[in-house]
Amino acid sequence: MGLFAVLTCFGCEFLISVTDPQIRCDRGDGAACDRLGDQYFNGTGVEQDKAKAASLYQQGCAGGEAAACSQLGWMYEKGDGVEVNLESATSLYQRACDGGNGYGCNNRGRMYQFGWGLRDGKGDVAAPDLVKAVSFYQRSCDARFSVGCGNLGWMYDHGAGVAEDHERAAGLFRGRRRYLAHPWKSQRDPGSPPR
Repeated sequence: MGLFAVLTCFGCEFLISVTDPQIRCDRGDGAACDRLGDQYFNGTGVEQDKAKAASLYQQGCAGGEAAACSQLGWMYEKGDGVEVNLESATSLYQRACDGGNGYGCNNRGRMYQFGWGLRDGKGDVAAPDLVKAVSFYQRSCDARFSVGCGNLGWMYDHGAGVAEDHERAAGLFRGRRRYLAHPWKSQRDPGSPPR
């Protein structure tokens, strides 16, 4: 009986550690940190605490979860729970995009399109770079992020950073609607927190 109780206790501890997102986050599970960050950002099941959410997103990003990098970038861009820091937002969006996150690629494209958070080689504020914006919108669309496809379509429709091509733009706008009509085929499309 005593041995059974010990085994049961070890089993309970194992089950708790597997299912408790804080324990998984503390052990380096970036996805668990991201989900826990979402809970604190939105106040879902916990008291809303955006500073804690930012810390959890940072842990998630460090753990390789691209969505966490993107969310933290959004917080830095908007100053939501952290001080506005466009350079940090830009860097985090780049990291998210490099991890395959369409939302991060789209937001990195916006930073290039409007010249937000960009520095040249001397540390001075850089001008917008529409060609790079198009490149990031393309990566976003390739990741099936509908907003990125729409932004890429706008760039083609207006000849911004690419040759004007209304037919290509129309195809991108149709593709965007397809992704919106079938959200399970698209990457998580938060638009803006809460997700």
